[in-house]
Amino acid sequence: MPVLLAQALSLTLPVLVVGHKNPDTDAIASALAMADLERQLGRAAQAIAQGPPNPETAYVLQRCNLQAPPVRTSLARHPVLLVDHSDAALAPDDLEPSQLVGIVDHHKLGGLQSDAPLRVRIEPVGSTATLVTELYQQAARPIPRPLACGLLAAVLSDTRSFQSPTTTAQDRRAAEVLAPLAGIPDPRAFGASMLQAYGRAMAGRSDLELINTDFKLFNMGAQRVGVSQIEAPSIAFVLERRQGLLAAMEAERQRLGLHSLLVMATDVPRLGTELFVVSKDPVTVERALRIHLRDGSAWVSGLISRKRQVVPPLQAALR
Repeated sequence: MPVLLAQALSLTLPVLVVGHKNPDTDAIASALAMADLERQLGRAAQAIAQGPPNPETAYVLQRCNLQAPPVRTSLARHPVLLVDHSDAALAPDDLEPSQLVGIVDHHKLGGLQSDAPLRVRIEPVGSTATLVTELYQQAARPIPRPLACGLLAAVLSDTRSFQSPTTTAQDRRAAEVLAPLAGIPDPRAFGASMLQAYGRAMAGRSDLELINTDFKLFNMGAQRVGVSQIEAPSIAFVLERRQGLLAAMEAERQRLGLHSLLVMATDVPRLGTELFVVSKDPVTVERALRIHLRDGSAWVSGLISRKRQVVPPLQAALR
């Protein structure tokens, strides 16, 4: 990707590269890498984050010898490059159309606007890190070893080691490029270690923390819907706290004024999800997702992806 120009903004300010709220491994690694690529291409850039790294990401940063980007609550008129999202509900609160100079993402378009033309790379792949890897290759710039490790971790995380239905041939090729650069001979073993570290940390968290660690808010027509995901080698610790989790979900739904709040407890080895739902209209949610709730949840075999299997049908139902 050519250097992103801050068209209407002062060229003396560096581009801030930032992922979505409640950042995950893909958001953090892609921000760090895109800021590096921008700098290699001659443009001042800095990676920032909208929150601290989650347990999986903290493990990845330590394993890959990377520093977490600083958390910033204000963009302070800097030009901004968004990674791993284009949804207004997930973007920084003070982002203005005049600041947006680029997007690199693998999700649906989320309604953001810009005051001037911008560089956009959005493709239906499993991970934003895959697109960032391709941008390095297209620019003929080297990927530093720590960033190759972080990008590989992001690909493995978002595709769950290529088991997610969002996985594409591009993701597999990106991993093949990144693994030797990162010095990771067995990417699947690396992915398994990430999942185990995440699962251990999540088992010790409160009900509210389980909801908010990987929480995304979506505007769906006139309604707002929250969807969280907990991924682990075993979800027994989630099932054991069913009633407390549902009570905390309902309290959060009411506090945020949501139509619905869903928590996906994804058992990665079993390739399925126990889907917990609280809603003003649970029947609409059941019909949209073709599930039958019992005691506030349903086991859904094959359900792995929030962005592919949950958000689109809900959006269609609530539009």
